[in-house]
Amino acid sequence: MPGTDLWQHADRVWHHAFAAQPLPPLWLVVGSGALALAAVASARVWPITRTVVTIVHEGGHAMVALATGQRRVRVRLYRDTAGETVSASGAAGVGGIAGSDGMRGTAGAGGIDPAGRIPERFLFPAVTRARELFQAWDVLAPAIPLRSVIDLPADLGELSAQELRDVELFLSRARAAGAADSYVARHRTPWWRVRLREPPPILATYMARRPPAFVRNLAGARYLNIAHGIYPREPLSAAALDGLGAFLRGCVMDGRGRVYAGGLLKFEPGEMQRLPVPSPQLLATCAELARDEPVRSSRGTTCGPARMCRE
Repeated sequence: MPGTDLWQHADRVWHHAFAAQPLPPLWLVVGSGALALAAVASARVWPITRTVVTIVHEGGHAMVALATGQRRVRVRLYRDTAGETVSASGAAGVGGIAGSDGMRGTAGAGGIDPAGRIPERFLFPAVTRARELFQAWDVLAPAIPLRSVIDLPADLGELSAQELRDVELFLSRARAAGAADSYVARHRTPWWRVRLREPPPILATYMARRPPAFVRNLAGARYLNIAHGIYPREPLSAAALDGLGAFLRGCVMDGRGRVYAGGLLKFEPGEMQRLPVPSPQLLATCAELARDEPVRSSRGTTCGPARMCRE
């Protein structure tokens, strides 16, 4: 039967792909090594190689997004060979986009979503792209425009009658647009609950081709999983928090995280937690040094004040 033949062929391909293979010939090993060396050793070829690596890397993200039910996938490549893949499963016309992290809406006048259906108390300004933190550099000020993330409660029974009607209309449109069928939404209970954490005093990026950005969160913004929130274990004054941000911007370099192909640097939460920092008494001094002698390196980090504080 045709169906049986197809299944047997797929089974053979599967076993062939995962079975132990014979050693490749020596010429193939040497040739592959020489080709890889030529691709990374030349200053003229390396930028092209990095771009190809970025395309393959972001293409993998896009394929996984499509395989898990995302309908809107956008891949961006930048001149510095960095890349970004954004996916969403809903449509933007129903007051928000149900993406991989949450239902996102663009805040309008008074923080109301475009459709005007979500109560303002469920709209939270949030950092939704790492580039927002890189552009902020040291301080995320309240005046910086941010997208709002819709974070509805699990129990909609606490809403007023009018709020409940508006939210149910919004959710019905989002469900019709496929928001409830995305991979992340299927693993939530209920599917619309994003569970944003309280605003951290410091926000940090965790994956880029440069050291992380450590930004004081004066805007009180929430964040999606494109960033880490840094929550000190003991209360710190505003000056000490400023000093902590200045110190981290100066001391966290490439060698502290995980480096992937193409120079992609990643910090897992545990690696962030293990970063050594000065005592709270010295952190205020770090802030003063950063104000008196701001030094920015070519990699975009403040090196002088933090180095002096470490010493």
